[in-house]
Amino acid sequence: MLKWLGKCILCALLGFWIPNVFSQAHYPAGVEGIKCATLPSPGLYTRVYTVFYTGSEFDDGPPWFNRTDVVVFVPRLIWISDWKLFGASYGMDVLVPMGYVDVDHPPAGLGRSSGWSMGDTQLGLVLLGWHFEGLDIAAGYALWVPMGSYHDVCDLGKGFWGHMVTLGTTFYPDQEKAWAISVLNRYELNHEHRDLDVTPGHVWTVEWGVSRVVKPGMELGGVGYFQWQTTGDSGSQAVDVHEQVMGLGPELVVQVKPIGVMLSLRYNYELLAHGRTEGHNFTLTLTKRL
Repeated sequence: MLKWLGKCILCALLGFWIPNVFSQAHYPAGVEGIKCATLPSPGLYTRVYTVFYTGSEFDDGPPWFNRTDVVVFVPRLIWISDWKLFGASYGMDVLVPMGYVDVDHPPAGLGRSSGWSMGDTQLGLVLLGWHFEGLDIAAGYALWVPMGSYHDVCDLGKGFWGHMVTLGTTFYPDQEKAWAISVLNRYELNHEHRDLDVTPGHVWTVEWGVSRVVKPGMELGGVGYFQWQTTGDSGSQAVDVHEQVMGLGPELVVQVKPIGVMLSLRYNYELLAHGRTEGHNFTLTLTKRL
């Protein structure tokens, strides 16, 4: 009991984004799916992620935990230039998450049970996109800036800086590009927490998607992710838990050409979770060229 009470307090201070209740990963697995490693052509784009998450299972979790519900809106601005770097189109992006978290009856001392807050800002300083015959490659570097609040169990901020490197590919096995197979890797390296003697361990996220164009402007496929903590926490207040979770589900992508918008709806059912919640993850994504 004392062990888990200590972990609860630590997790409350560390905070979380989506959909990783009590997770130290800045990046929320599952926000990308079909053609996740394909960057757009040069231009300015806005993309808005709306994520609904409910988690009710917690492997070896604290005795008081029953359920958490999360709704987060993540506006993202993407700029892809005409400049070439190593043969790739160079770009940048920025996103700022904000949302509502409802935790079912946290014990006294861990803060409010529900509320709105802003998460940490991601600054994508390098986006590189290669487009070959039958193959797309994406690479990047992003900095996570701890601008969000993190002192309450319902806050979305983490309370520490982070670095994230990205590398992925989309393969088209047929000449018509009706089929697409994508894999996207993201690796996070974290700094020491602002208020605690804890440096969270590294986190590796793999997202994938297999899809087919079923009619002009419509794609259907299967998606998934696997996120796990590759190194342990360090510091006198570190917790000896290596987090992991896996997600599987379908995705539908539709292009609404009259208004120049692409919509995607994705669902992931989580399993094999350890040290964090396991639940249901719905993501609605809207992308529009400005």
